[in-house]
Amino acid sequence: MCAACAVNGSETQCPTCRDLNPIGFPYDANADLNTLWAHTTSGFQRELAMIIVAVLIWLAFAFGGGVVSNIINRIVGAIIGLDIDPANPFKGGLGWNLLVSQFVTTLVSIPVQGIALVGLYRVLMDVLVGKKADLARMFSQLHLLANYVILHVIMFFVITVPTLVYFGMVGFVGLRIIDVDWNHLSEFRPERLAHPAFLALLFGSLVVWLIVMVVILPVSLFATPELIVGQCSPVEALKRAWDLGNGQRLRTFGYAFVAFLLYLLGAFCCGIGAIFTMPIALMLILSLFLALRRSSPLPPAIHT
Repeated sequence: MCAACAVNGSETQCPTCRDLNPIGFPYDANADLNTLWAHTTSGFQRELAMIIVAVLIWLAFAFGGGVVSNIINRIVGAIIGLDIDPANPFKGGLGWNLLVSQFVTTLVSIPVQGIALVGLYRVLMDVLVGKKADLARMFSQLHLLANYVILHVIMFFVITVPTLVYFGMVGFVGLRIIDVDWNHLSEFRPERLAHPAFLALLFGSLVVWLIVMVVILPVSLFATPELIVGQCSPVEALKRAWDLGNGQRLRTFGYAFVAFLLYLLGAFCCGIGAIFTMPIALMLILSLFLALRRSSPLPPAIHT
């Protein structure tokens, strides 16, 4: 094809064939893991080089955001005087340091991811629907930046903050159970951690947290992709992501677990392997999202 018919190399079919086969994900919610895995790996192999470059671009943005947030953390800490006592960090400014660090990191990472991660999602979903991995598409989603920031600010206050408060309360109660003396931490004996009540509290709290995470997992995984292909408001994206999880939460958890294993595999391969396993893991989750979406009453996904 000439550049015009191929839309500068972004299409794999000529205009006539594209009219006969409208762009869309070929599977619905009835597709099993093997089917979606085969489709994911096939698309990854077909566009391997460009996908790897897209991942490297995303990593560069993520690294840059991390450096900027670290610098801002140090500046803010120096301005407001958050000093930590090395002999007793819990008595010093550790709590405030963690709170400020989390806030600054979130504040910096959200817009950075809004530029890079949304673009990476767009490229990966293009591959899944049969298009080529066009790197220019990574920067075609900048109009979604404001909605992406609003979406993740909502998720931060609705999911992240309650999670931090929950584990903070669990930690406080647990330390009271094992009778930690804050003024004499050097005398703390690690064997106190084997206290039955402490272990029961730890196990019970983790079970409760896991159940809650399974319930809200579709929102965490599907809200951003829905923002991209649904072209809707942040609140509507959250609602749609929740609806997509109806009856599919354990299945979503299973796919997320497989994706987690892929991340671990990449980490075990000296970290370099993550460049290959991470996009496959993301594409598998996005395949599930597109399959569930195709079987839902939502408006057709926008892939232009």
